Amino acid sequence: MIDLTNYSDVTLVATSYFRTFQGQAFVAFYVNGVYDSQVEVHSDLAVNEGTALDETILVRFPLTVCGNPNVQMKFLFDGSTNSNTNGSGYYFWMLDDLELIETPPYLMDIVDQNHGGWDIGYANTVGVGMDYTMKPKIQSDANPYMFEATLANLGANDLTNISMNVEVRDMTGNVVFTGSSTPTTLSVLDTSAYLATQTYAPANVGMYEMDFWGSSDSTMSDIITMQAIVNDSVYARDYNDAGGSWRVARDCGGLQLGNKFDVYAADELTSVSAYLTDFSVVGTPMFGVVYEVDTFGGTTTYLQLAQTDDYTIQPSDRDNWVTIGFNSPISLASAGPKQYMIAIGGYPHPLDTFGINTSGSAEVTMSMIQDNGCNLGSQAFGYWYWISSTPMIRMNFGEVVINSNEDLPKTSLIIYPNPARSELYIQSDNIKNDQFIIEIVDMVGRTLYYDVKEVFGTLNETIDVSNFSKGTYLLNIKNSSTVSTKKISIE
Repeated sequence: MIDLTNYSDVTLVATSYFRTFQGQAFVAFYVNGVYDSQVEVHSDLAVNEGTALDETILVRFPLTVCGNPNVQMKFLFDGSTNSNTNGSGYYFWMLDDLELIETPPYLMDIVDQNHGGWDIGYANTVGVGMDYTMKPKIQSDANPYMFEATLANLGANDLTNISMNVEVRDMTGNVVFTGSSTPTTLSVLDTSAYLATQTYAPANVGMYEMDFWGSSDSTMSDIITMQAIVNDSVYARDYNDAGGSWRVARDCGGLQLGNKFDVYAADELTSVSAYLTDFSVVGTPMFGVVYEVDTFGGTTTYLQLAQTDDYTIQPSDRDNWVTIGFNSPISLASAGPKQYMIAIGGYPHPLDTFGINTSGSAEVTMSMIQDNGCNLGSQAFGYWYWISSTPMIRMNFGEVVINSNEDLPKTSLIIYPNPARSELYIQSDNIKNDQFIIEIVDMVGRTLYYDVKEVFGTLNETIDVSNFSKGTYLLNIKNSSTVSTKKISIE
């Protein structure tokens, strides 16, 4: 029993670690042993997602509970309320360091944030406002970044002049954009989404960091940082961090796994890239497909535009990116902005199988799997189901190296071998005398290699990458006037 006689507003502070497969976490409250109400915790997580190991949670006590002398709390992991075709929800909830405090007069939490305009901004576009971790500059110019944040008032008083704020920095740390939403008032216990009044189209390719936070007359929230990459040719929604996976070629059927993309500016699709799981079987065939998404009349259908030839999985492809080219470039969005889905497919086989890793959560109906005989749900053969994690499948426009084993790409800037195992060589001739910065960053923006050197006509650089983890990185070469960004792979 907890005596709250002298307290009119109480908040539970705790350290929490929660992971869910359609399970839910609740704090239930009792007065005199009689159930009063309950509050859900970590409701923003999708299937197979988890919190940080030591996330701090704030749970506001229901006001009907405060002021009573005999209050009890129950911590409930509920795996039965969200049943699914594979059984009830599961995984776990771990708690520590529980503390009860008087609710502060002013307390704000940033619940969610995005740079696509999913909650509000999509209403001003023909797309749906998804976050893109990598976006071709031509698409960025036609569809500038929209910044949103969902803010919650966890304090005892209304928050006046509350707004979301965003600051964008380029690869050198310079602030290139700031924005905020129109100020308003957020009542006690309310949660609301806010959209910055301005959008941002980066002038240059490269990595950008975006800081989101809420502010008001009385307090501000924590700062949450996101990253996004503007590049020449790659359109992606994954974070290049392999987590879960979906098996595509199975004994019950050859499924297809895909991601949707809004294409605002006309461009030519040349290839599809996918990250293969480590359990993929060498010799298994796979293929890429592109669909136009048709939502006319309130129903969604997928109109196949093209399919690649079969590609046979090689030993080096497992736990790695594979790029498969279409036989000829495919013109997209030539008649205005449209939505497309890029997919990877396989064939039914008792032994030959492969999988595609997932990375990050997916918005509703934006990542799909086609059930071709494996009875993933109750619908008929060929039905497309929504999945809540983003497959590591990307669209490529323009010139992209397609599973090339060449050691010396024929470009003015020579970077070889790519993929690299121990050393990476960079060569360029006939360049102006200048100071050059050479750096390698991972896909979340962390700098792993940095060097500054004076160059007189010829650039020759050897980089030891033997201690790098296997994966994809960005090589940035900058002088006083230009920045060149190239994608490299480490095996």
